[in-house]
Amino acid sequence: MLVMSSGTIGLWYWLNKVGWEETAARNLVLLLMVLFQNYHAFNCRSEYRSVFQVPIQRNRFLVLGVIAALGIHLAAMWLPFMQTVLGVQPMTLTEFGYLALAAATILIVMEIFKFFARPEETAAKPVTHEMQTKKATGQPARQKK
Repeated sequence: MLVMSSGTIGLWYWLNKVGWEETAARNLVLLLMVLFQNYHAFNCRSEYRSVFQVPIQRNRFLVLGVIAALGIHLAAMWLPFMQTVLGVQPMTLTEFGYLALAAATILIVMEIFKFFARPEETAAKPVTHEMQTKKATGQPARQKK
């Protein structure tokens, strides 16, 4: 949470300092918070395992939910009636790219945290089908012939 809050407050401070108008700055900060949360949702799939070790297809509802939420947010920025209701405005692809990179810092910070916080037995083992089956049933998975 410290990374997300300091990132958004830092962006707000910098945008105001360099002269961005308030509505444009608020729009960018809002999208940065959304992107931070989207990245962090994938981090939260496992407390100790790397986000890159947990298979993405393990939770398809999460993937669909993140895509849907981001799609709704982007649509709200581009649909004129939603721009008026929410007080947002479109942004350039370059601005979106910079925000996506800035929000990705949560991945780096959480990977460092998970590296030092995880128990030794889960240190470098990727999640496999056999591990999932054993955990769910208490029995090892059957070997395919």
